[in-house]
Amino acid sequence: MFRWLLFTIVTLGASVTGSDFVELDGEVRINLSSDWSLQADTAGYPYHITNNDAGAEILIFRNFLDSDEAIRDREELKLSVDNVVADIILELPEARLMSTTGYSENGRVRFELEFLTTDTTANIPLWHRFVGHIYTHPEGYQLLFTVWAKCPLANAEIIRSDFDWIAGSLDYYGPVEPTVFGPRETNPNWTYSGALVVLLLVLLLIRRRQTRLNSARSSDSALHWRCDCGRLNSNDLNSCKHCGQLHPQEPVT
Repeated sequence: MFRWLLFTIVTLGASVTGSDFVELDGEVRINLSSDWSLQADTAGYPYHITNNDAGAEILIFRNFLDSDEAIRDREELKLSVDNVVADIILELPEARLMSTTGYSENGRVRFELEFLTTDTTANIPLWHRFVGHIYTHPEGYQLLFTVWAKCPLANAEIIRSDFDWIAGSLDYYGPVEPTVFGPRETNPNWTYSGALVVLLLVLLLIRRRQTRLNSARSSDSALHWRCDCGRLNSNDLNSCKHCGQLHPQEPVT
C-alpha cells in the first residue's frame, strides 16, 4: 500500500498567479495565492490558513524529534506512517485511504497521505491531504513540519493544485544536515516510537480542534445554513455564495 519513491525533486512543475509568501516564526517561508489567508489570530504553531470560498483550511504544525527518537532510515518512516494510518486515520468516521507516498528531496524527507472522512455534524464527505517534511539539525535532533489540508470533497479538485503548491513550497531555512537519514541508533524501537508519538499528537490536536469547530457550528445553526458543497451561508441568502445552489426549504406540514 505504501509506495516509496526515492528521488530528488528538481522543480514543482506548478504555478499559481497572484502569489506571495509568508514567513512563519522567523524560520519558514511558505507560498500563498490570493485565495488563501493566514488567520490574524494565529500567533504561532499551529498556523491556520483558510480559503473561505472553497470552505477549506490548512493547519501547519512543527514538532521536534530528539536524537534518540530521530528517524534514521526510510523503513522506520514507512513503519511509523503505516501505523498512524491503521491506528488513527482509519478510525475516523467513514475513513478511506486514497494514497501514501514518500520522497527524498533537497536535504529533507517528505511523506504524503490523502484520505477521505465524513463530517458527521454536517453529514458531508471531507477530503484530506497530510504532508510531512523532516529535516535533521546539525545538533542531531530532527524537525517535523506537518501541513494538513481539509475541505468538502466536492471542492477537492478546486484546491488540490493550490495545496500541492503551498505544501511543496514550505522552506525551512535554519541549519540542517545535507541528508536526513544518519547512523542507526542502537535502539531502533525508540526511533519508531518517537516518530509515531509525534504524528499521533498532531492528529489528536487536529481532532480536538474539529470538535470545537463542530460545537461552534451547532450553536450557530440558527443563523446560518450549510450548502451541500460545504459552504456556510447566512440565513438571509437564498442561494449558496460559493456554488449558487438554492437554499433548501423546510417542508410545510
